[in-house]
Amino acid sequence: MNNASFNYVRAFRQKHGLTARELTFLLGHRSHTVLAKVEAGERLPSLRTAFCLQVIFRRTPHRVLPALYEAAEDDVMRRVA
Repeated sequence: MNNASFNYVRAFRQKHGLTARELTFLLGHRSHTVLAKVEAGERLPSLRTAFCLQVIFRRTPHRVLPALYEAAEDDVMRRVA
């Protein structure tokens, strides 16, 4: 998955004036590697991370990670059809 253009984690982090190290700490991760991969669209965030992002940025996960939401929506709607 490489959907960095539809992943606003980095943009929200920068808008809120947080460094990668600070956001990593707030997310409860020990290393910034996971955050870097999520921001680059190389890794899906865990559900816990998505909820943490919601708390930190006060935005629902589908606003911060719209490509992930759209992929899930497409999968469900394809099954419905």
